Amino acid sequence: MTTVTLQGYPVELHMMPLCLGDGSRPDCVATGEYFNDDGLTVKDDMNKTFTFNYNHNVSGIVGAAPDSMEINVLAAGNVDHINNNDELGGIQIYDYTNMNFTGAMYEVEATSIDKDGKTAKASIGEAVFRPKDDRLVWEPVTGATFVNLRNLKVITFTKKA
Repeated sequence: MTTVTLQGYPVELHMMPLCLGDGSRPDCVATGEYFNDDGLTVKDDMNKTFTFNYNHNVSGIVGAAPDSMEINVLAAGNVDHINNNDELGGIQIYDYTNMNFTGAMYEVEATSIDKDGKTAKASIGEAVFRPKDDRLVWEPVTGATFVNLRNLKVITFTKKA
């Protein structure tokens, strides 16, 4: 595959949280940065950077999965659509078993802010355990519109009862 080919697809986030549990911050965190440009221009105004900050607190019940997890998103740079890499096509959170997710399934919600500053929340499906590689995985529902990273502020995972 070429870079141009890959620009036709949405991106996936892969998270491997570090769990410290020292009480001074969320128990488990991960952070990362993603840079997207059109692959052609050298203009500084034709790119954007996304910063992702994941966190969750360990449940107060020993061995229980966390009640919720969040990924905060900060987008900087060009506000126009550059290519399909501006869309979110999946999330994988590694080390499911050691993170004590214990068979939990999660509802996933995206909070976005539009160009007028209005906040909107929308359910974007479920995250489920994928045993073959020990990950919690969210993928867009077939036929659904991809989540626009440019306006995305928070992705929230809430444990299903």
